[in-house]
Amino acid sequence: MKHIKEKYQSAISRILLDGFEVELLDSAFINLLTSNPLRLNNFAYALRELTRHMLHRLAPNDELEKCSWFKPDSTSSNGITRK
Repeated sequence: MKHIKEKYQSAISRILLDGFEVELLDSAFINLLTSNPLRLNNFAYALRELTRHMLHRLAPNDELEKCSWFKPDSTSSNGITRK
């Protein structure tokens, strides 16, 4: 299991910028390596939040709205989703 952490964590870490993203990835793998029965749930939650944070950083709302293909989503409070 530790080998998995080293392999994937180093690959993912190359695209992370700030301390928060790195800490969130570290926490995700710490959760995965514990004996907690909810470890996979906690790992998935942390990775989902990391992905959300990165998408917001890489594709900010104002930039999305400028795209020719952008159409507001009526189900979202601000018209933007990252589906």
